[in-house]
Amino acid sequence: MEAWSRKNRSSLNPTKIFVGNLHPMVGQCCLRCVPESVNVNFLKNGSSFGFLNVLHMNEAETRYKGWLARRVCFLLFIWERNLQVHSAVERDARVLQSSRVKNILCHQKYETGNLCEMEDDCLRILLKIKTSISTCFAKFGFWLFQKVIGRVFISVLVSLHQVQILKEFNKKHKVPIIFVSAHKSAIDYILVPLVLFCVNLQVPYTICGADLKSVWFRSLLHKLGVIIDPGLPSEPDSDMDSLHKAILISYVSEMLSEGQHLLLFLENIHGYSRRPSPASMLWLCSIKEAVRSAAIPDVAFVPVGVAYDSTIEGRMGHASQHQMNQGMYCFLKIALSFIYRGLGCSRIDFGQPFLLKNFIYRRSLSPTYSSLQNIFLNSSELQLAEKPFDWILPPLLFPEFEEQQRHLMVNLSRHLLCSARSYTSIMSTSIFSCLLLFKHPSGVVLSQLAQDFVWLLEEILFRNRDVGFGGCLSSVLYNAASLLKEHLVFCIMPGNKDVYILPKNTSEAVQALYMHAEILQDVFKFEALGACAVHAMLMEVVLCSNPGEMNFDVVLSQEELQKKIIQLSLLLSGEVLLLPPCQSFLCIAEDAVDSLVHCGVLIMEEVTEKLIGDLGKKKNHDLMWKFSDCLSGSDSDCETSENLKSFKLSQSCPDMFFFLCRMLSPLLRALSWSVDTLQFLEMLTPAASMEKLHRFLMKKA
Repeated sequence: MEAWSRKNRSSLNPTKIFVGNLHPMVGQCCLRCVPESVNVNFLKNGSSFGFLNVLHMNEAETRYKGWLARRVCFLLFIWERNLQVHSAVERDARVLQSSRVKNILCHQKYETGNLCEMEDDCLRILLKIKTSISTCFAKFGFWLFQKVIGRVFISVLVSLHQVQILKEFNKKHKVPIIFVSAHKSAIDYILVPLVLFCVNLQVPYTICGADLKSVWFRSLLHKLGVIIDPGLPSEPDSDMDSLHKAILISYVSEMLSEGQHLLLFLENIHGYSRRPSPASMLWLCSIKEAVRSAAIPDVAFVPVGVAYDSTIEGRMGHASQHQMNQGMYCFLKIALSFIYRGLGCSRIDFGQPFLLKNFIYRRSLSPTYSSLQNIFLNSSELQLAEKPFDWILPPLLFPEFEEQQRHLMVNLSRHLLCSARSYTSIMSTSIFSCLLLFKHPSGVVLSQLAQDFVWLLEEILFRNRDVGFGGCLSSVLYNAASLLKEHLVFCIMPGNKDVYILPKNTSEAVQALYMHAEILQDVFKFEALGACAVHAMLMEVVLCSNPGEMNFDVVLSQEELQKKIIQLSLLLSGEVLLLPPCQSFLCIAEDAVDSLVHCGVLIMEEVTEKLIGDLGKKKNHDLMWKFSDCLSGSDSDCETSENLKSFKLSQSCPDMFFFLCRMLSPLLRALSWSVDTLQFLEMLTPAASMEKLHRFLMKKA
């Protein structure tokens, strides 16, 4: 690494790889779910606002000028900001006097006759979640956080255009705002409120799901506006469960009626399943119940994307999260250890706000679900198949909800999670890791890596995804390699000035690089699905052909290709791949095929004879005729021009095809190994089966 710093950084092209005013505009609402957002002029002079680095404030942000103001400008900036503070005592009293809590207590008194015990449980639950921002302590905390984060991160950027949209929306609607984000790191709890405070927006109360052991640490967080999640009841559908949810809904209703904003994280830190956690679903349902009970007219949701070059969990492992939960001392010890190590840059992106009632009105229809057999068999229902996601919000978690309401909340949570991930900027470490894992797993020289870095950057920008870095190519590559050096091997051959870089052959290194690169799966998810479907069809052709009659100039039917993509989408969506919940799987298949054509992997051609890749055409002739008849309305069994579309694999860009296939190959390989393991699990408990399956997969990997 030091040799590269001395010899090779100057040999790279110093041209800027990104121009600031060409940032794509991200954060616009989904027009399928919230078509009212089209009335907002989202793109009006968006690029002229620029970015704000909240770690570098100057005297222009205050009312004071001069030498002294420049030295203490952030301190002056903090004391000029106002924090909306309400009495926690009055709020707690209103919660205890709410009709919802009273009805539960009266019911329990009638059932058991022991009211005092239930009142003690009520106070114990309320004590865990009650919080109130202390003005002086919160301002001191923000000042301290800014100083510490300034030592850890090079910059924390936020788009002023997105901030302006939030301010205009808040001024127009005057409703409580729920900021919703995926969970990348424990620093999210500090960073997002700090950014909102620095751009002069109301600081939200942060819902923290960490299991903190220290009572003193919890009390400090309460003064900063952190709500410690009490966790799920140990016995669902019990008396304690009903009381727990009644207090939670009443507390949320009181906070929102005061005009307070909330910050909610949908996932657990570094969650691999890409689904909302049960605790976050409970909070979302409580917010929806508060609106339904007319405690507030409406609420607005704002998806938040948080991007890091590197995180504490990524550098120290998941054990750091357990240590931070123990108390203030462990938290400060871990935070201070990174002051001189650095975590690179960070970027915060805010999506366009949308109202809950508008979303409910547009997403009130329930889809038809497909059984597991129809997912993998050639069936006419496959074209309109939908995958159920009832496990995200099981009936035991909120039995009061009907099936349609439960489906609506599942759609809302998936929509928010998909939006938050799609608004997240791509960092240099993500591109660096993606190239090493999926394009050059055996290593690559630095000059070739630099060319591929620029190529992948252009592909990302072409797909309307923003990046959180800029500057000279040499500086960007050196910054990414410096942060990932613990997982890489750098080699310099004698007589060769170029550096050879390859990932370490350890599970820890591969896992760390994959955590950085997984966000690129969201960027190329349609192309990756299509490429894997094409690969599967080519393998079927190889298996059905004689060894002496191999012909790789295969023509693929559009219908069969779309079916294969739908099957892959149904298999991977939810647990593995985050797909848009408002988009049918047939639309996803069509978009995937179009994306492969646009990026040059597939080329279209007209074929009038029998297609080589149309393996299921003859076997399911009636099925194809029915589907064609459904589209055209004709009694003829002649194919329309739409069904005559066929594609061939382009010979000009095989690297792109293999790159896209490798993005999902680890996931598909793990699923294949898991299926092979089912015969050895026998009659074990779910926990024992998962443990045995995990050991088997680790051994195979």
